Amino acid sequence: FERDLAGLRMAAERAIALNPLDADTLGLCALFLSCAGDNDRAMELFAQAVKLKPRHPGWYHFTPSTTHYKRREYAEALAASKRIALP
Repeated sequence: FERDLAGLRMAAERAIALNPLDADTLGLCALFLSCAGDNDRAMELFAQAVKLKPRHPGWYHFTPSTTHYKRREYAEALAASKRIALP
């Protein structure tokens, strides 16, 4: 939130190193990195989180939704958005 992208990346990688098998940590780091513009790393973390937790919560899909939208891949963004499944 302070626009410290280097600090965010460092903190995310530290959290991942401490909790490499915690799908929710990976999912949150993916979301934060996606919002910061590090889309490739965010999508890697999203894929790892989904692999670790196949029955994951819908908020995980904010990462591919926003990433595809920023890449102007609108069909993929819509499909990911529909998987968010929040009221």
